[in-house]
Amino acid sequence: YSCLCIDDSSYLPIQRMYRYRTLLRTGLNATDVHDVRKAVAYSVPLGNILFKERIEATLGQSVGYLARESLNRVN
Repeated sequence: YSCLCIDDSSYLPIQRMYRYRTLLRTGLNATDVHDVRKAVAYSVPLGNILFKERIEATLGQSVGYLARESLNRVN
């Protein structure tokens, strides 16, 4: 799913839609499913620092965050 987060101002929403469709067609591996479940359980965004910063800028407030490597330490 890392292909969904691109730091490119020329990136179009239609391109993101096609990437999501491809992702859902091919499915997620067990590690990605685990990461998504933990992020949802803790109500935190899952992604890189740029993704977190964009969410915070949009909301105008700080949000919780789980880096991918920290998900393995969460029970």
